[in-house]
Amino acid sequence: MTMSAASTNGRDFALDAFRGLAILGMTLVNLQGSGPVAFGAFEHAAWNGVTLADLVFPFFLLAAGLAVPLALDRRAREGAFAAVLRRTVLLFLIGVAINWLYRPSADPHALRVAGVLQRIAIVYLACAWLCLLTKGWRIPLIVAGLLLTIHGALLFLPAPGEAVASFAQGQGMSAWLDRLALPGRPFRPDYDPEGLLSTLSAIASGMIGVTVQRMVQHRGRTSGSSLRLIGAAAAIGLILAGVAALWWPFNKALWTPSFALLTTGLGLALWGLLRAVWSRLQASASASASASAWALRAALFVALLGQTALTLYVVQALLAGLLIQNVGEDSLWDLSFGTLSRIGLSPAWTSLLFAVIAGAVSIAITLWLRRRDWLLRL
Repeated sequence: MTMSAASTNGRDFALDAFRGLAILGMTLVNLQGSGPVAFGAFEHAAWNGVTLADLVFPFFLLAAGLAVPLALDRRAREGAFAAVLRRTVLLFLIGVAINWLYRPSADPHALRVAGVLQRIAIVYLACAWLCLLTKGWRIPLIVAGLLLTIHGALLFLPAPGEAVASFAQGQGMSAWLDRLALPGRPFRPDYDPEGLLSTLSAIASGMIGVTVQRMVQHRGRTSGSSLRLIGAAAAIGLILAGVAALWWPFNKALWTPSFALLTTGLGLALWGLLRAVWSRLQASASASASASAWALRAALFVALLGQTALTLYVVQALLAGLLIQNVGEDSLWDLSFGTLSRIGLSPAWTSLLFAVIAGAVSIAITLWLRRRDWLLRL
């Protein structure tokens, strides 16, 4: 791909690169050789707190919100709602199918209905629906604020049977609602990290993306003004996250308002940085600066991964599903990790090397599918 093609085909390559970094991070997190010995950054926080692993999913939701106005704001409404609904249903069903492949069963109660792709589908539907019904950035911002406020208030209500509200694992209104109304099997016995109540703030994460993208489109007349606007939005998000943390802990499983604001603030900062870097790479390419050729190729590669993110996610999920199958008394995963451990690296480095190798295989398969035009396009 040449720079001219990258600049003229209507794509936001900084956003593609942002999504590409997110899918790379998710692949490394999901394919760690052994969670108990992995580096802490690649493991989700046990409950409260935030690690690098906790950022990748919120970045996906932010990217979804940032992308929706680019796709829908100039599209005719006729037929758009049907297309959005079709994409939502397919994305949701792919997520459910992956869950079934991990634990196949004829019992519908044993199927986990919630999940990563399912949450992305719901957030996409909400953002797309609002984009088709409204113009400007104020209404998405108001909706995001209302969702965060309502979710935060509900978290302070004691669940039926509990004397006081609780943010403890498996307790509180969020866990109670999952046990009461979440269809299928929850991820954990007493709650699901992609459960019902936490979806409110997850949608808000996407709505913030819609808000900032529309602000950039309407007010960012130059590259510099766009970057200043994104930087200001990121700073406001981080400041509000600090204020919200006085009441709600940073918690991914609950997707607390403080967690939503923190991760969207960090995500916007990264997106703004990528836009700045992309502008520099464009200038270097125009000046034929050979010294930046490697950086340009790396940026285009990461952007390419962002363009194929859905396929790469499914490929790495299927690879993980294959590796957990038993061969004798041990799984392919354990056998492969045990073989790799003989190299002599520390357990943490061995776990990371396992993830890098499995991730490289997933990327290679995805690129092979791309060359044959067999990518998932919804």
